[in-house]
Amino acid sequence: LDPKKKLKDLSKGGYARVGLALSLAPDPQVLLLDEPTSGLDLLTRREFLASLVEFAAEGRTVLISSHSIAELER
Repeated sequence: LDPKKKLKDLSKGGYARVGLALSLAPDPQVLLLDEPTSGLDLLTRREFLASLVEFAAEGRTVLISSHSIAELER
């Protein structure tokens, strides 16, 4: 992401990345997400989910509410 861009100028995927970064800033042990990939393009969705897998691999808890079973299987 371009650090000079304003939030209002980001794509939905960019905005989601900022949201994830902000939610991880306090170093939480539990992350609760409701439809976190809604409206994201395929590439951004994959990157976003991969980052959640990494987060869980660190021993943290990730709870996701989603209608997309395929995304949750991983």
